[in-house]
Amino acid sequence: MDIKDFFDSIHYGRVRGFFMKNKDFLFPNDIASMVAHLVCYHGHLPQGAPSSPVITNLITRILDFRILKITNKYKVTYTRYADDLTFSTNDKHFLEDSNKFINSISDELNKSGFTVNTSKTRLRFHGSRQEVTGLVVNQKVNTPREFYKLTRAMAYSLYKNNEFFIDDKVSSVRQLEGRFSFINQISQKNNKIHNNPSHIKTTREEEYRKFLIYKYFFGNDLPTIITEGKTDSHYLKAALKNLYKEYPTLIEKVSDNKFNFKIHFFNTRI
Repeated sequence: MDIKDFFDSIHYGRVRGFFMKNKDFLFPNDIASMVAHLVCYHGHLPQGAPSSPVITNLITRILDFRILKITNKYKVTYTRYADDLTFSTNDKHFLEDSNKFINSISDELNKSGFTVNTSKTRLRFHGSRQEVTGLVVNQKVNTPREFYKLTRAMAYSLYKNNEFFIDDKVSSVRQLEGRFSFINQISQKNNKIHNNPSHIKTTREEEYRKFLIYKYFFGNDLPTIITEGKTDSHYLKAALKNLYKEYPTLIEKVSDNKFNFKIHFFNTRI
């Protein structure tokens, strides 16, 4: 289930009131007002701000406990990530009470000042693809195949045409690296869980490796230096900082104790 306009629902007055009345804080009026002003934008918590998820978890803590009471009654496991509510169960009789269960959760959300986005309420069975926050969770956590294939196609376009598109807009190498890093992070997690030796690379990991080779050795804006030892780059950087006046094409001093390297040192741990 999904909460409609989740962050917009937590407005300035709600944040201020929470810090004033919650027994763990009990802020004076002026302090509560100052905190609410700092974390709110246009009168509510802004989506994407690092403070917003923390504050929403504080405010919805009581709601989570109330939902847990309902889920325990129906033998259901409950998890929530921001506005995404996920329920899972092995109870074969759950379908008989599923509508009643959904209505109970919706009522509890309404009492807490939230509204269910009914268009995003989904019921998935064991044999169908089960997704939670964009990840497939049937047998193991994994990124959807479509996401991986699209990322691979973007990389192929970059290698061949020196550009690729996301939502019909020319995109940057950093954006593509973010997608590959996300896929690789999940793959590495699966390797640890399923005891896959680190030297056995999956197809997804190989694609990430190809992308890194392109980024650092074909599409790089700066010369790349690979050192033999892990600490060699630290010694070279220290030497360059000390001799920056003699090597202006390699390094420049921006301010006190701050330098801009005109070369890139490759991370050998990748």
